[in-house]
Amino acid sequence: MTQLKAAGSKKIVVLEETTDNLYSLQFILRSLGYDAVALTAREDLLDHLAGMHAEVVLIDMLLPGDVSLSLIRLIRKTVGAGVRILAISADAVPHPEDEIKAAGADAVLMKPYNVSELQAELG
Repeated sequence: MTQLKAAGSKKIVVLEETTDNLYSLQFILRSLGYDAVALTAREDLLDHLAGMHAEVVLIDMLLPGDVSLSLIRLIRKTVGAGVRILAISADAVPHPEDEIKAAGADAVLMKPYNVSELQAELG
């Protein structure tokens, strides 16, 4: 793995459908020096955003029930521009990138991605 380190300890919330992907991503983020919280339940998302003052949300676009776009809109409405929203997507996602960005995502990271690409999107 590339040895890149985060500048500061940016607070990141990760909401991912697949548990293995979720904890792998949390491990990578923490090893880069980020303060990463892994969530499997979307119901916990807004509580964590408010409680930890997250700076970035990484959200899987294949959440069960096709709720990813509505969650992005809700995050943007609730938290505003104070949080960066990074959508994690794959070719199988039913929503094109422009639709994801129109919902409020700042960027879309396509799977498979590498650590350098992830860190560049985190800013």
